Amino acid sequence: GVYVFEMTGTATSYALTLLFAFLPAFFLGPLCGVLADRHDRRLLMQLSDLGAAGSMAYVLLCLLFGPVALWQIYSGIALCSVFSALRSPAYKASVSDMLPPAKYEQASGLIQLASSAQFLLSPLLAGVLLSFCKIEQILLLDMLSFALAMLATSLVRPFARHAPKAPAVRHFGREINEAWQLLLANKAVLLLIGLTAAVLFLVGLLQALLGPMLLSLSDARSFGAALSVCACGLLVG
Repeated sequence: GVYVFEMTGTATSYALTLLFAFLPAFFLGPLCGVLADRHDRRLLMQLSDLGAAGSMAYVLLCLLFGPVALWQIYSGIALCSVFSALRSPAYKASVSDMLPPAKYEQASGLIQLASSAQFLLSPLLAGVLLSFCKIEQILLLDMLSFALAMLATSLVRPFARHAPKAPAVRHFGREINEAWQLLLANKAVLLLIGLTAAVLFLVGLLQALLGPMLLSLSDARSFGAALSVCACGLLVG
């Protein structure tokens, strides 16, 4: 996002990087949830990391054989988001494979803690790296992080292979519809989802505008430091 903003100088291009980072995962989430119910979740996470690394490799090649176009960056981000959509439900649902129900609440809290912690140092580090490294070198580090994630997943003891609840092959649409009907039947959960969606809508406005505003006033290092400070709130919460 910072690289695109520095290249174009427009808030629209920065916001579009966020859009392509979130939109594919939004649409594919239900489908990937069905896959996480049907297949080995550890394997799905490894495939996700491999695909995400490949997406960054595509952007890297576009940069090396440039000049790079915005659509190439956007398509690489979108492809990475597709594979991220595969990771999220498999990762979160794997809690039920590894722990007894009595530990679910604790595990959920620790997952939230880990999700917040990743934003604590990464933005600050990225801002520092951008000040003296080329974007190509940072993409190489990003690809290395996916390789380390695959290694970590492979070292965890094999998850229980989650068998489908119904026999033989079931239609994807039918399973998604059943999940939707379950949500509609539980008004309290539906209200909670609606409230969360409203909060995230406002957070999305902040995310789209904060970056261009800070980058117009300062540099990438200060922007990264600001994001890390913001992440302290996530961590404490």
